[in-house]
Amino acid sequence: MTIKPGVGVHGEVTNPPALATGVVQNPFTPVEYGRTAAKSKYTVVNDDDALPDYGTGSSGDSGAISGVTIAGATTASDGDTEIYAANVAGTDVNTSKGTFAWVVTGGSATVAASTASSTSITFNEAASFTVACTYTEVGVTGSPKTGNKTVTVS
Repeated sequence: MTIKPGVGVHGEVTNPPALATGVVQNPFTPVEYGRTAAKSKYTVVNDDDALPDYGTGSSGDSGAISGVTIAGATTASDGDTEIYAANVAGTDVNTSKGTFAWVVTGGSATVAASTASSTSITFNEAASFTVACTYTEVGVTGSPKTGNKTVTVS
């Protein structure tokens, strides 16, 4: 590949040992710095390749959360254990990078896995409960988002 003055190319910057590796950027061509390609510290790669899209969020996503819904029973008996799952809707949401937080209000209940995407909940008394799950993903629009489900325990 020939490097021409004024023509941008894609390149990879090679970092010294013990520093970050694999940094990809769109640098100036070596000729723009007054150097020839042979004297450049840049490694020239195919300039037809698109640059990677790392998004804007720390999780690598640049999407948006539109809502959280909870799947599971709406009625139960005192002492029953039911399974509930949080379903996150949106664009470019990566639930493996986000966090879940389950909370049950309205009476006595035990949440088995309060930070998982799904959990079992044991209802310890007859009451009207609200099962809530909040999903948080750093750098994603609409985060955090909470979904609620009313559960009547008799």
